[in-house]
Parts: sequence; C-alpha cells; structure tokens
Amino acid sequence: MLKIENLRTNRGDFYLYVQDLEIAGRNSFIFGRNGSGKSTLLLCIAGLQVHEGKIMKNNRDITSLPPEKRDIALIPQELDLFPNMNVMKNITISIRYGKGNDEILDEVIDALGIRRLLSKKTWELSQGEAQRVAVARALVSSPSLMLMDEPFSMQDEISRINSLSLIDDLSKKYGFEYIYVTHNPKDLDLGFSTLVTLDGGKVVESTHSPEEIVHYRTLSLLDYARIINLNGKYYRISEEKIKFNEFNGYDYEVFNNDGVYLLKILIEGNYAFIRFHGKIGGKKIILDDALEEIPY
Repeated sequence: MLKIENLRTNRGDFYLYVQDLEIAGRNSFIFGRNGSGKSTLLLCIAGLQVHEGKIMKNNRDITSLPPEKRDIALIPQELDLFPNMNVMKNITISIRYGKGNDEILDEVIDALGIRRLLSKKTWELSQGEAQRVAVARALVSSPSLMLMDEPFSMQDEISRINSLSLIDDLSKKYGFEYIYVTHNPKDLDLGFSTLVTLDGGKVVESTHSPEEIVHYRTLSLLDYARIINLNGKYYRISEEKIKFNEFNGYDYEVFNNDGVYLLKILIEGNYAFIRFHGKIGGKKIILDDALEEIPY
C-alpha cells in the first residue's frame, strides 16, 4: 500500500499536487488525459523526481530513500533499454548486481515469449518486442511493486489487453503489486483494486470499483463506466437486462478472461466495452431494456 501526503513538485511549468492519497491492492491504475500528471506521479513514487511531502510504502517512509532502496521497478514510456547490450544482458542486469532473482529467469523469458530474442541487440527489436523485454527485466529484478507508464501504448487494442492480462497473471504468480498508468479507459476492463484519476496535476477521485466512479464526465471514462452516447443522450448499461438475439441488435465480440466476459460492441461507429458475467448466446446483443438515461 502507498500513502502519499502533501506531495508537491513541478516539471517546468507543470505543477503536481497530491494532498492525501492511498493506493492499495494488487492491481491499481492511474488514469487521466495526456499532461494530467500521471508520469510525474510515478517518477515521484520511484524516487526519480524531486518533491516535497511524504510517501509511505507499506507503513515505511521511503521519501528520502534512493530509487534502488525502494524495492520498486519502473517501466517508463521510453523503456530505457541499454542499446549497447543484447536482450539477455538487459534482462539480467539486476542479477549481475546481486539484487535480481535468477531462479525465475527462464520462467519469465518463456512466459513473455522472448527466448528467440536473447542474442539480439535492443535496437534490432520491434516496439512490441522491446516492451516485453522491459517487462522481463523488471520482473527479474523481483520488486514488490512495479510501476508501468503505458508500456504497451504502441500495441493494438487486443494485443494491449492481452499484455495487461499477462501482467495480471504474473503479479498473482510472483506476488508483486503493480500500478499502471493510462489515458485509455479500455485498459481498465480487466478490473482494478484502486483507480486514481488525475486532471490538471490534481487528484480528482480515488475509487475501488466502477460503481464508485463519479467524475466520468471530464475524465472520458464513458466506456468503463458502462456509459454510452446515443443520439446526443447518455445511458448507463445494466448488465442484468442485457439480452441476446439471432437477428436483431448490435454486433459484438467476446473475450474471456478467467470466466469474466468482455463484450466489445459496435454502437453508431464507436466501440463500447462491457464486462459481463451472465450467459452469452445469440449473434446480436440487445441493449434497449438495459439502457438507463442519466444526466450529463
């Protein structure tokens, strides 16, 4: 668990202020538009950004600790792989300095499907391959907390969801917590323990379930809050009233993650994503009775 109090910092003319924030649980997300302060907050947590205020990790004050003493791994947007080293040397750098876990090295390499890349230099990798190498390097360092600054942003939608699902599975297996930064509401579809929304360098709200989300209007959380726009009006979708039909309704696709279905629905040229726990049947989905108009 992280507890942040009266954190103040700036990067150029951008200012971030976090008065009182708790981030608890295995899988947390920091959400907001580009330029809202997400990356800056991660840098503060990792110890790479000078700031005022206090940061507590599991009731331990880490505010003044150097980055290497925080038991935190950061995967930045730029990935920061070492171009003069091959993939294997990049992944094992924490092991060579005595802090990594060589017992999980082979397992991590196979889980991420990068064994064929081990002898390559990082500049020979595609963006997607480089992202997986950066994740492997962080995992092998055996952190208790992993910070990820949109490392899969260059992947297509389905690949990104698959990568996030893999990270979620690995966090359960290896017992680490993670905080994932994103501006894409579809990244939240696999669930979260804490969702922090930022806007203009300030925390708008911190929630623990979709039902608690209030400030979807200014934060573009329409998809995740099960809210869609039809003919200029906004509706919340009730999962219990969703129906299926062979011939009438909207086209949809289904993705299954540990028994929780993710429905991808094409509505008036836009995609909506809905987590669904019921029985799925039929070629079309009917939302008419499932739509509740809400003020916006």
